[in-house]
Amino acid sequence: MPDELDEIYEKIDEVTPYIALNRLSLCVPNAQVLPNEAYETALKKQWTTIDMAMIAAKKLWGQTE
Repeated sequence: MPDELDEIYEKIDEVTPYIALNRLSLCVPNAQVLPNEAYETALKKQWTTIDMAMIAAKKLWGQTE
């Protein structure tokens, strides 16, 4: 997961000179679940994808509560 997060941060660094960070949003990608995978495996992939998006969002925009 750290490699994927690094890639997200690099892409954001590329565009922030042109677009303010507060104008950006994250689009959570498809977890690439295969039709023949077990339900538990698919569920784990989906939650890992959501967790990665949450980590990136908290780092980029901070945590608001």
